[in-house]
Amino acid sequence: MKKMFLAIAVVLILVMGMAGLSFGGTVDWACWTSSGSSTASGTIGSVGVTYTGELAFAQINNTGTYYYTDATKIAVGAPYTSATVANLPPTSDIIAIDGDATTHTIIFSSPVTNPVMAIVSLGQSGVHTTYNFDQPFTILSQGPGWWGGPGTLNASGNALQGIEGDGTIQFLGAYSTITWTGSSPEFWNGFTVGSPVPIPPSALLLGSGLLGLVGWRRFRKS
Repeated sequence: MKKMFLAIAVVLILVMGMAGLSFGGTVDWACWTSSGSSTASGTIGSVGVTYTGELAFAQINNTGTYYYTDATKIAVGAPYTSATVANLPPTSDIIAIDGDATTHTIIFSSPVTNPVMAIVSLGQSGVHTTYNFDQPFTILSQGPGWWGGPGTLNASGNALQGIEGDGTIQFLGAYSTITWTGSSPEFWNGFTVGSPVPIPPSALLLGSGLLGLVGWRRFRKS
């Protein structure tokens, strides 16, 4: 029995390795390429992505400060990686807003499954900024980020409140748009979005075949 479980574990590791995945999922993060006074656009792989609302500023085409790190500024991963998100955004691209009551909307050119949002510096001590989404979400990770501080994200229904909050959240399902309004605005808070990269069907098929082979060998021995 122990040998069977060991074989299954090896198979799963091989399948994930062939798929280019670690035990956390790979995310294809947005490349933001243009911005205006209240809009920004780019791509997530082959999917177009557009933000409309209001802008404090936008960093596009990998220019500006890289904020997706902890207070050490080494980009070690925390607070943005988790069992679901294995990789940090590869560029410094970020959309920065003040989190006011403007309607903020992210539009995908085709539906994205289980999109992820990386959030930078939501709120601060004494100003607990809130994003009020019209969709449910799950907090995947959080902790002190670039600016240090508590790095706290709290969820209440579809509302996400930050106290110098840094981390990632995920919307489960297929989405063409993500919409929210803010409350208790501050100088700026930022975000980017990404799409989890699915395991290729060929890898899943291979994994199923190998698991079947393990079961067949077990059957033969019994």
